[in-house]
Formats: sequence, C-alpha cells, structure tokens
Amino acid sequence: MRQHTLRFFLLSILVAVIASGCITAKKEPDPIVLGVDYATISFGANASASSSLNDWYTPEKAIDTLVEDGSRWISVNSGGDYLEIDLGAVRTIDSVKFIFDEGAEQDVFTPSYLIEYEQQGEYLELLNITDNNTRTPLHTFEPVDTQKVRITFGPSLFSDGKTRLFEVEVSGPDSGEPPLVNYALSSFGTTATASSSLNDSYVPQNLIDQDRFQSVSRWIGAQGEADWVELDFGEPREIKRVVIYYFMDWQGIPETAYVEDDTIEAFVDGEYQLVLSVAGNSLHTPIHDIESVTTDKVRITFGPSKIWDKLPRLFEIEVYGTQVE
Repeated sequence: MRQHTLRFFLLSILVAVIASGCITAKKEPDPIVLGVDYATISFGANASASSSLNDWYTPEKAIDTLVEDGSRWISVNSGGDYLEIDLGAVRTIDSVKFIFDEGAEQDVFTPSYLIEYEQQGEYLELLNITDNNTRTPLHTFEPVDTQKVRITFGPSLFSDGKTRLFEVEVSGPDSGEPPLVNYALSSFGTTATASSSLNDSYVPQNLIDQDRFQSVSRWIGAQGEADWVELDFGEPREIKRVVIYYFMDWQGIPETAYVEDDTIEAFVDGEYQLVLSVAGNSLHTPIHDIESVTTDKVRITFGPSKIWDKLPRLFEIEVYGTQVE
C-alpha cells in the first residue's frame, strides 16, 4: 500500500514539473512545406541535356509533371551527363526534388550528382550529393535567385549506369505569378477540327484529351502536306505558348513522325494572322513561345512529316495562356 502511494506521489510531482515548463516533451519537427514548382512547362520552363538515349526519352519529359513509363529522360552515358533547366525567368528557389526511375527488380536511382545554379553567366555549386539512397530525394537549401539550374549525374545503379529520371522539381516561395493554363482541352469547352483525318479512329479530338502516349489516342492527317488542325476555344483566350507532341513509337519503330516545317496562326479581327513560322524542327516535343495574343481560335498547318508516308501524326497539342478569373 505504502509503495503504491509513493509511486502516485512521484508521478504527481513529474506531471507538475512538466506542466510548469521545466521539462518539455520532445517536439516533432515541422513538416517541410514545398513552394511552387517552377520547373514545369506551365511556368515557362525549358529543359535541355548533354545527351538523350533516343528521340523519345528527352529532357522535356523531366519537367512535364508526369510520372509514367513513357515520360522520362534517359542519358546516353554512365555518368557525366547533365540536365539543364531554364526556369524562363529569374526565380527564388530553395529546394530540388528528383523522381528517379523504378526498376522491375531493384531501385535504379543515381547516388551522386552535382546541383549548380547560374549567376551572371557562370554556374556555381549549390549542392554536391554523394550518398543519395532513395528514388525521391528532396534537397533544401538557403534561397538563391537564378534562372537556370544544372544537374550533372554520376553513374546510376542500373546495370548500364545510365541516369533514368521521371521528373525534376525546382521549387521556391510563391512569387504571386500564376502558372499558365492549357486551354487546348475538351474539359475547357475547346473543340478540334482538321483538314483531313486518315480514318474515323485517328481524329482531331484526340489531340485535346490529355493523353500524350497511348497509340490509339492521336490524330493522323490524310494529305501528307498542308494538313491543318484548328482549335476553337469557344471564347477569347490570351495565349503565349504552344506545345506539340508528335508521335513516336517508343517500343522501337525506327521511323520518326515529327514535322520540320509548320505555321501557327491566331484568329484575330475576323481573320487568321501568322503568329509563328517554324522551319527545321527536329524535336518530337517542340515548345514554341510566342508573343502574347488574344484569340478564340488557333490553326496549325503542317508540312510533310519525316515518316515514310509523310502524314503528320500527333498525340497532343497544348496551348497555354493566362488564366482569367
């Protein structure tokens, strides 16, 4: 009985001391709250690399916000290749996150890499990572102002050592500038028509369904030259960026279906006006920044594609603009 009374007495004293603040319970660390990911197409970013395994696994796939098999960047070499991200404007950044590929039987992340930021035309070291052991590392640091970030990778854990990267997120405090909005979506009320379609399956409406990779969801023109696609937004939109996703069979078809020459027009004051003339394109996902224009329709006219029958084959068209409340 006396032992029980003593335990109760000591417990009462401990509770009183904690309540008085002399002893404090262990405080859980504050959760990391990431800011705005500026390394996205919708914020005007562009990506380039020292090499790409092929015309499918290209650097812009690392900033398209998609984490899926068809959307990743793969280097050519086992170490030494870099990925450069141009944020489109000077941004304040304080974190970089990676989403590396996931192998069927083992993780294939890259253990070592150098993160640099550009200042007055020169790259300065930000972080030198030598012991990464996860697919999704997050690195935070004191804020810096920069427009470009470059990451140079060592060998990955994959058998060939090549870096396989789904996504890079470069984040910082919210600048108050809203991201651009893709208005070329049926969910926004946009409709798509074309000068021709190869058949009833490969129709222009497939270009605005947010499916960039499924072979069944694409448009194929029937003329081989001067085929056009028209996107009608249903109301005036201020637009400033056009992204085209040309078809390529990532499983190995050798032909490539991009178009070298095309024109982009905007419907203004009752007629189409030339916005951009493209010559010599060699990319499967060209990103075209244009002078801001307010329009309710856009028309893209394609030259012959590089594939054997010259027909244009497209997965998707995205037209970005400023969101109006």
